[in-house]
Amino acid sequence: MDQLPYEVLCSILAYCPPIPLLWTCSTFHCIALRILQSDLQWRSETQLQHCAKAITLHPCAFRYRTRSLTLDLQKSSDVHVFAELSAVMKGLARLQHNIVDELGRLVVDQLHLLMYSTRNDPDITTNLFEAIALSNPRSFTWTTPIDRPHHVEIAIVQPVIPHLFRALSTCDLLTNITLTHLAFESTASSAEILQHPLCLLATLPRLETLHFDRVVCLPETAISAFLILQTTGRPGGFSNPFKKLHLVDVYRESIWGYRIRRSSIEQAAVSTRLRFLDCPSSAPCGSEEDILAFVRKVVVCESKTERLIGGDRADPESSFLF
Repeated sequence: MDQLPYEVLCSILAYCPPIPLLWTCSTFHCIALRILQSDLQWRSETQLQHCAKAITLHPCAFRYRTRSLTLDLQKSSDVHVFAELSAVMKGLARLQHNIVDELGRLVVDQLHLLMYSTRNDPDITTNLFEAIALSNPRSFTWTTPIDRPHHVEIAIVQPVIPHLFRALSTCDLLTNITLTHLAFESTASSAEILQHPLCLLATLPRLETLHFDRVVCLPETAISAFLILQTTGRPGGFSNPFKKLHLVDVYRESIWGYRIRRSSIEQAAVSTRLRFLDCPSSAPCGSEEDILAFVRKVVVCESKTERLIGGDRADPESSFLF
């Protein structure tokens, strides 16, 4: 072990449980501490509370920059979990080794939530928005903590979505977003499609990939509006970096209905473009040919989770939906 470069040793020990390493030797202790503090993980609301208290009482104990944050809650989350996450975000932003942006937000490589959202938080508007918007991650993921085969469950409920997407739209360093097991509003009017929460993400200047997995009540018109907004010029003079919209088991309505295919997005893009042209306040959009070429370039639709019986059945010979 003494002959191994420090970087190689760190890579090897990253696969080991860090707590036992703390008690092995001084070299392993330093590496394990770096792993623990660089990639913070919480598996309960109690751990979040203890972390916030430790940052306040013993800030000097945190010696390494925080690079990723993971909140993994196997059971239903407490109604105050986002308030507790906000307290941790504020504390981490004050630590001297961490990086903050010009707005004082914590800059991390990855923010990963594995949890069920709740309808019961009376302050969901404030708490969820603040918890996400206090950070500026380069990659954001929210998925279910338990992935059951042949089963589509909802981890991100509809009341949470507007506040989540509004918070994500403020994170200008985001390049990758992955959202799974979510339900949009089923009564969304086609006349209000330009106000759909998905369109908020089109303002992100560095967004490269957007991945949806097991989503219900997402109309093709909202998807096409998001894609058209990607082609209408970028805020701050950025060129368009968007590379991929990956849709896996995304349904127009319920899981018993139609699974979205790329061809249906192409059809929706044609009609949505006309709506943009009729709206004087919208930015100029490209020609029909350019928009269809962009859709075919970046959109990938797939099927992965089949119900045991019924529903929209995919081609057994190919997972791609054209």
